[in-house]
Amino acid sequence: MPASAPLTPELLKPLFDADFSDRREQERAASLVRIVDDDEAVRRSLKTMLEIEGFQVADWPSADAFLADPEEAREERPGCLVLDVRMPGMSGLELQNRLAELGRGLPVIFLTGYADVHVAVSSLKAGALDFLMKPVDEDELIAAIDRGLHRDRLRRLGTREERIVEGADSLSEHEVRILVYIHKALTDAQISERTGVSVRTVEGHRAKLYRKFNVHSGEALEAILPDIRDALRKRFPEA
Repeated sequence: MPASAPLTPELLKPLFDADFSDRREQERAASLVRIVDDDEAVRRSLKTMLEIEGFQVADWPSADAFLADPEEAREERPGCLVLDVRMPGMSGLELQNRLAELGRGLPVIFLTGYADVHVAVSSLKAGALDFLMKPVDEDELIAAIDRGLHRDRLRRLGTREERIVEGADSLSEHEVRILVYIHKALTDAQISERTGVSVRTVEGHRAKLYRKFNVHSGEALEAILPDIRDALRKRFPEA
């Protein structure tokens, strides 16, 4: 490759034109939305609505029941937690704190029927993703859940939105070209043939990309390509 040139909209066009349209549907299908609410009617209504929208859903009637579930103790499936604030026994806020103590990082979306500013502020300070009033607006809840699934996916990949923005801001021309070829599922040898540089040089650029975005595999880098593209679009809105 020749010496690296400044990034331009023309250089970024192949990445901007890449089709990631199925990402949201894939995230919904691969993730699990957990609902914890003592009101069975609310649980049933939310579960039905979310399943129609393509989400995978499980529900529990109490915080204690959720904590006692052996499947959830392993937290194998990515997703988020839709949590009622006021429940008999352990409250939603207490469950949020307990999960933090256990090191379980599921994004939390609180639902409440009470306009309690203090509780809302406390939950958000403790890391909650959102705090929504009942009866909840369906579009607002769906948008919050999609954000939660996305945040949890990044967490499990070992990175975060801020790291992706920082990495995207420091990309070189060579690294952008490598990203385009990675999206096309080319091997390092094939990228070497396309670019005219050695396989070792390609491997070096790939290693730099892993470090910039704090990922450790090509699969993880491929998984965050839509996020890298979105960060670059904000940097080059005219493209």
